[in-house]
Amino acid sequence: MAPTLMGHETQEIGVERLSQQESSRYSKIHGQRPGTVLDRHTDGRHIALQALDVPLDRAGIWDRQSRKLVWEPKDTVALGWTSGGDQIVAVTHRYRGSARHPSQFLTIPESEIGYELRLASWPGLEPLASCELHLAKGWLDWVGASPAGNRVAVRWINEDSGGFILVEINRTAIKQLDGAEYHTTPNNISVPVFAPDGRNIVLACGRSDWWTTEEAEPLEGATHEVGHIAVYEMDFGTVREERVLVTIPSGWSPADPESPEAQLLGDPRFIGPTTFAIGLPNGEERSFDIDALGRLQ
Repeated sequence: MAPTLMGHETQEIGVERLSQQESSRYSKIHGQRPGTVLDRHTDGRHIALQALDVPLDRAGIWDRQSRKLVWEPKDTVALGWTSGGDQIVAVTHRYRGSARHPSQFLTIPESEIGYELRLASWPGLEPLASCELHLAKGWLDWVGASPAGNRVAVRWINEDSGGFILVEINRTAIKQLDGAEYHTTPNNISVPVFAPDGRNIVLACGRSDWWTTEEAEPLEGATHEVGHIAVYEMDFGTVREERVLVTIPSGWSPADPESPEAQLLGDPRFIGPTTFAIGLPNGEERSFDIDALGRLQ
């Protein structure tokens, strides 16, 4: 199935963010207002949010009605519920560098940060299982659970690349799957999104300053590569990638070329069992089908 242009209504690009006004209504976490939406519970009342902080971001759970912080797990950068809503996964960090490291610092070397994935019951918050997370480089910043209930994807970002690692979960044990991962360049990646049946993960990756490199110049404008779509087959299967091209009028550029949204593709959104849509930085939204995508990597 070929990509389909769905119209010119702009889908939100990148992860969902609270407006400044909405953010100000939520109580602070570690002195900071939350701004990024990580997950929403199916009860409609609880929401997992993330606040920018130094050296690493902070995640917690808020009550959507009172806007109050109801759970602030220690040293947690990302949170998300499992598909059943009765468990919650947390990505936590710990400092493992020299004891002489200053107590106040703005940045920490990657090698001095260790990560752990923790599984707890919800809403009881009874600890169920945990495991250490290993990655060659980068920082972990997002976690999402498969609709099948047996896998968790954790996103990592580095200066020039990004990707995700996979963790197997059940009610009594969790473990990182060695070699089950995806990485790409540049680091303009979406969150990894599981297909409804849990058999694939879809991820979108944008290009920096994509509107400045012309591939062709048809009469109506220029064709540019804005990024690519990747489909990962569970657990250690093939990865298929497909370039995403757009045609824009000559001389066109984003309203704010310095904005991160100008470099990103939207987070994939499934609209059928194998069909998903993404927003493009030129205002389009396109649909793709998993079964028809890409070249083997």
